[in-house]
Amino acid sequence: MLDLPAMADWIAGQRPQWEPGSAFGYHAWTYGVLLAEILRRATGRTCDQLLRDELAGPLGIGDELLFHVPEHLASRVATCYDGGWAARLERMPPGAPFFRCVPHGVLPVAELGNRDDFRRTALPANGIMTARGAARLYAALACGGELEGVRLLSAATLKEATTGWVSGVDRMMGTTCTMGGGFVIGDSGAKPVRPAGGFGHSGSGGSTAFADPAHRFSFALVKNRMTVPGLDARLTSEIRTALGIASG
Repeated sequence: MLDLPAMADWIAGQRPQWEPGSAFGYHAWTYGVLLAEILRRATGRTCDQLLRDELAGPLGIGDELLFHVPEHLASRVATCYDGGWAARLERMPPGAPFFRCVPHGVLPVAELGNRDDFRRTALPANGIMTARGAARLYAALACGGELEGVRLLSAATLKEATTGWVSGVDRMMGTTCTMGGGFVIGDSGAKPVRPAGGFGHSGSGGSTAFADPAHRFSFALVKNRMTVPGLDARLTSEIRTALGIASG
């Protein structure tokens, strides 16, 4: 998986799992490789260079929002610990569709997150970040694509990316959700965190970040103790109370 050119060649030779447009499924590792290769061919720059040049750098978070860890930042990266996350993945049925997009050898658990070679690989499905960095990026999106004079997206592009493209059952995860251009729109689950008009994404082990344009608000939680769920009931309630959103 860490040989990105070989991964890109391998993916290019695969057949679609279903007729394009007929269903959808979350496939972070392979999507990241596809995205990185398209960007490299279109711009001549790698995904981590583009992240720093076009997004993180202008927002002043160039060292806080990364696809890989450069040597000068290695000492700042926290060690990951398991808090029940691995057991949740192991309880999934052996034939679950999830394992078609995340094979057992590369499950997103603490052991993988602590590997030096994994951290050094610029795979755009592997975000390494501070909470401040993630929240600041989403703050720009919550404010219409511009923050403190730095515009990341036009209003039209942001609207397109955060309008639901597909809804229903995710073929890989087995959950019901609405997906936009890289974001989960609103929230799914018994105890929603993101408001109905918000958008964002969660990460392995309970990390999460989102934007709420209605309140010009963003939130990020990054964790090195990987648990399920990521946000406890108290923190979820405090977020919704702060935004004036009814619980339930």
